[in-house]
Amino acid sequence: DTAFTTAAASSASVTQEDVRYAVDSALEAQGFQSIAEVEDQGAFLKIVNDNIQSATGGSDYFSNVGTLTDAYVEAVKEEYVAEVQQSVDGDKILLSIDNALAEVGAHSIDAIPEDKQTDFVRVAETQIAQYLPDATTVSDRVDANTAMDTFRELQKRVSTDVDNSIPEPVEDYVVNHNLVLIICVLGAVILAACVATAIYIKKKNSKSEETV
Repeated sequence: DTAFTTAAASSASVTQEDVRYAVDSALEAQGFQSIAEVEDQGAFLKIVNDNIQSATGGSDYFSNVGTLTDAYVEAVKEEYVAEVQQSVDGDKILLSIDNALAEVGAHSIDAIPEDKQTDFVRVAETQIAQYLPDATTVSDRVDANTAMDTFRELQKRVSTDVDNSIPEPVEDYVVNHNLVLIICVLGAVILAACVATAIYIKKKNSKSEETV
């Protein structure tokens, strides 16, 4: 996991997994689904820092909710992208995103109107859940823009992997060279057969003349 250096600037570091665990545990304990719902940010920040220190045994901590939120958002995005990419075939992921785009009438993620972004994320998550029912979700933990960025990154990574898996086309000169070789071989075989036939006929005619 990517490490986050927190405001404490100590020698230790906090990983994405640490951040997800600490925040999700704090949210669950206080009955919230997202950091945006938290009213007492100071108390929430303390709970998260306590969770991090308990999990890591280190002294790193977040000094403000803004830094914590940024780290958590990146952790959630990476968790979802990695989980889906590792568990679902690339063509199925791209199909799911295409179906979601069709649902909101857009030809690309960047072209989705702001009032359709939530619908797109919901449909995309539902489509992917067909292949990965236990997949975590992003829509209930981050805002719509972040969720959109998550699917944008997922599409980008999967498209790159699919492109890299397609065999490189054979160069034209290689094809032409092989074709010339095949024609030459076939020509040689035909020529040899013709010569052999001519010799056979000549010998046969010679024998017929001797007999007469």
